[in-house]
Amino acid sequence: MHLSGLTGDLPLDFFVLYSSATTLFGNPGQGNYVAANMTLEALAADRRARGLPATCIGWGPIGDTGYLARNTEIQDALVSRMGGHPLASGDALALLEQILVAGASNLAVLDLAWGVMGRFLPSARSPKFSELAVLAGDTAAGTDDVEDLRQRLDALDIKDLHLAVTDILLRELGEILRLSPDKIEVGRSVYDMGMDSLMGAELITALQAKLGVTLSVMALSEGPTIARLTERIVHELRPGALGDEGPQKATDHARQVRQVAAQHGSDVDPALVTMLSEGPVGTGLNAPDDGGRP
Repeated sequence: MHLSGLTGDLPLDFFVLYSSATTLFGNPGQGNYVAANMTLEALAADRRARGLPATCIGWGPIGDTGYLARNTEIQDALVSRMGGHPLASGDALALLEQILVAGASNLAVLDLAWGVMGRFLPSARSPKFSELAVLAGDTAAGTDDVEDLRQRLDALDIKDLHLAVTDILLRELGEILRLSPDKIEVGRSVYDMGMDSLMGAELITALQAKLGVTLSVMALSEGPTIARLTERIVHELRPGALGDEGPQKATDHARQVRQVAAQHGSDVDPALVTMLSEGPVGTGLNAPDDGGRP
């Protein structure tokens, strides 16, 4: 933005900005990154509206140079989430030339496999992406699959439900971590096995898509095990089946609130922390029954 302001009176031929293809889809766990790149795209649109040159490209992963070339594990993680293949820098530069010659802006350039990416993307089923889903041949999957699985799980007794949920978790986590499910220890913290925050968001999204249950990010904040996650999910699928967990959930909730406050809110009013800690479990709000108002 400073560069734009300082060069506003210069007769520039080009003003090129590199954004990210994540602005099209979002990127769970990196809302700040997406917002920053959206700012670049808005700046380009503003310059063009004022008759100034501007070209903004939302790049997908570029594999043979730059950050991803130096961090192959992150490159592999991106490919596993987005599908497709990283771009070669030579191909990217050739496409950049075409975009500049065409005088276009705010385009995304990436090799996209929607069927793979849709698994990680929370909004993949929204109407705005329906044409991409059709092109990917992904028109049948969705709500019906979730309902069928839920019906099968509902028919199980509590012991078999535990086993089924554990198996689902092992397979989902194995796919994310690129581990064989039989190599995952159900009593070991998922973070000790290599999970990071983005992978945690991917796991939460996958479970929501497959089971129709939503775990908070906080559920993964203290290094849970497969066994503990299974208990949480079974409780969501069949409330009350495990007995009265209210006091334990309240204790977990209070501990999580205080942990976040300690890490990120050194100036937070202690009274506010107490209020959030004592609020209804799962909402973090001390909200009385006032007709639905927050």
